[in-house]
Amino acid sequence: LLGGRTCAPLWVDCAHGIGAPQLAKLGSRLAEKLPLRIANAPGDGKLNLGCGAEHCQKAREPPAGYRASLPGVGLAASLDGDADRIVFHYYSGDGAEWRLLDGDKIAALLASFVHEQLSAVAGALPSVSPITFACVQTAYANGNAGALARELGVPLVLAKTGVKHLHHMALAYDISVYFEANGHGTLLFSDRAT
Repeated sequence: LLGGRTCAPLWVDCAHGIGAPQLAKLGSRLAEKLPLRIANAPGDGKLNLGCGAEHCQKAREPPAGYRASLPGVGLAASLDGDADRIVFHYYSGDGAEWRLLDGDKIAALLASFVHEQLSAVAGALPSVSPITFACVQTAYANGNAGALARELGVPLVLAKTGVKHLHHMALAYDISVYFEANGHGTLLFSDRAT
């Protein structure tokens, strides 16, 4: 959302799975500011076949139905069939190259955004102790994502592989972000941060 204007539609690949009906409901509420264009809905094909977050992340190719020539579409997202993973992707301005924002890149972007927002309000509430913030990764994460977090001064915490380990470590902070490369992840806010 840029200056209150409506964004170009977000093309969302639902991998022929459970995310499509829920996104349709959400899309009706967001239509004025962020229109959703749902693709690969249930009944359109076999679950996760040639589409979905895992397909994009492992095959390093766009999902079925997504191409540079789609009119009015900018960014795209791909869920997996059970809607617990997400990756984003897009074509370069000239449409020649497809680019993937996997979980490591999503974590780096979220860490950068949250850091910027926390820096902007630093000192606004002098009587309140500072909000703690960390980016939690595994040893298998892209090193550049961790380097960006460190460069920003965001604490980088390493956890064992697996979402349950990442989540457990993330709960120790007021705000935390974690993502695995495959798109499992989230941004957490404690009650205190909220």
